[in-house]
Parts: sequence; C-alpha cells; structure tokens
Amino acid sequence: MGFDLVSKKGEIEAHLNIWHWKAVLEDAIENGWKPRGTVGQEPTLEGGNWPGPESFPDGYDTNDGQLVTDKDAKNMHGALKNSKYKESEYVEKFIGLLKDGAFYIY
Repeated sequence: MGFDLVSKKGEIEAHLNIWHWKAVLEDAIENGWKPRGTVGQEPTLEGGNWPGPESFPDGYDTNDGQLVTDKDAKNMHGALKNSKYKESEYVEKFIGLLKDGAFYIY
C-alpha cells in the first residue's frame, strides 16, 4: 500500500510507500507537529458510497482521499524542516508539497 499525496491546488504530487509515510508522520510529531485530524472529501461521483467526514477522525493512516488542512500542512512543514530524513528524495518532495498547503491523501 502506498500513499499518493496531492496538493489541493493539484499542482504538486508526491508518493510515499507505507513505511516512508509512517516514518515521516512519526518524525514530524517528534519535531513538534500536533496532528489536527483530516477532513473527508465530498463524493465526486453521483451515487458514490462516501462514508462522510466523521469517518476520518484522524485519518492519516489511510488513503481514502481525505484532506489535510492548510494549517495542519503548514505546521507539518515547519516540523519537517528539521527532519532527520529531510535530505532523502521522498521527504524532500513531500516537504515541497507541504509548502503548497492543504493536500489530499490517496
């Protein structure tokens, strides 16, 4: 399982495998990021089976199209500037995505 991370503006994308995503989240928390939870995405297909925003109380560990808010993304960006992984290619690209603000997790 992997995570496709797409900026809300749709201009920047990053892909992290499950282990890299977990490591990045843990490192951000260790560097002071306080997760604020995610927001469920409205259905885009008529008659789709969307479970609603209450299905994403924290939601960083699934790839269901939930939104990480602008404020949360910017706080994560600040924490990851000091990441022990910041020079790795996957984290560097993700940090670039965070500069763009809110993003979706697919």
